[in-house]
Amino acid sequence: IKGIGGMPPKGTCMTCTDEDIHHAVDYIIAQSGGSAGGGASSAHPEKALPTATIERGKEVYNRVCSLCHDAGKLGSPKLGDQKA
Repeated sequence: IKGIGGMPPKGTCMTCTDEDIHHAVDYIIAQSGGSAGGGASSAHPEKALPTATIERGKEVYNRVCSLCHDAGKLGSPKLGDQKA
């Protein structure tokens, strides 16, 4: 919601509500094989998140994040662009 590291607040979606962002995060977590919990946006986790690994991170990036970050859509920094 407030941004972290290189990610700007709300991923630069200034028209998104906090609830919109929570839904997006829940979707990304579900796509990674987990469910929201441990401080994530869902109030009722079904199971614990899977163990974080480089392989799982790459899988999630390729399935979700790459849609914007590979092409720099909507102002997102391209993967590997350290300056951005």
